[in-house]
Amino acid sequence: MLDAYCHDSTITGQSLTFGYGPSKNGWQYKSYWCTDAPVKINIEGSRSAGDSVDLIVGATSGVFNTYNYGSMQTFAIGTD
Repeated sequence: MLDAYCHDSTITGQSLTFGYGPSKNGWQYKSYWCTDAPVKINIEGSRSAGDSVDLIVGATSGVFNTYNYGSMQTFAIGTD
């Protein structure tokens, strides 16, 4: 579940994003307007045993509506 606190007094709409992808092989993102939160996110795909997937969460700031991201987390498939 992806949830966020939305500020009421922003000039532009705030958004949040969930990034995921195989380690060292690019990112894919699912982005939503903050007002649509909370949203349930399902990611599916096939990976080889021993591969890993990186996950990151971000949200737009009040300054120029640019994304700020949290720390990336890496999960090994079949072990985490």
